[in-house]
Amino acid sequence: MCTWVCEECGGKRFKEEVLEAQYKGKSIFDVLEMSVDEAIEFLKCEEERHPRAPAAIARCWLGLY
Repeated sequence: MCTWVCEECGGKRFKEEVLEAQYKGKSIFDVLEMSVDEAIEFLKCEEERHPRAPAAIARCWLGLY
């Protein structure tokens, strides 16, 4: 097996300008590295504005979208 890590993104799969955008101190990479439970807790305040967000997060992490 061969492993290669991109020199530009360091294996994060996002351009630097994407990683610079943050929500509550976390980039999209940071959020996607969380477990389902961690992500739901992290985004819990969004539940008031987006009531179906926790279920959508769980489906995304489980690959159901």
